[in-house]
Amino acid sequence: MIRPLKTTRKFYASTRKEADDHIEKMIKESDGVVTGQKVNQKEHKEAGSYYEFEVIEELNRSRDILDNGFLG
Repeated sequence: MIRPLKTTRKFYASTRKEADDHIEKMIKESDGVVTGQKVNQKEHKEAGSYYEFEVIEELNRSRDILDNGFLG
């Protein structure tokens, strides 16, 4: 079985609160450790503003690796 040790995921949200809530949910449900997060407000000329957010998750401890079945 091959699994990534580091995953970067990007999402879009219509409000900052929605982006922050999703990041918080990901932190709570993470199989590893969320090591980075970034939220940027963007503008679309027809649709208005929206938020692009990125979450970086790493399995950076040997316990995370074992718990997620890397060596089993």
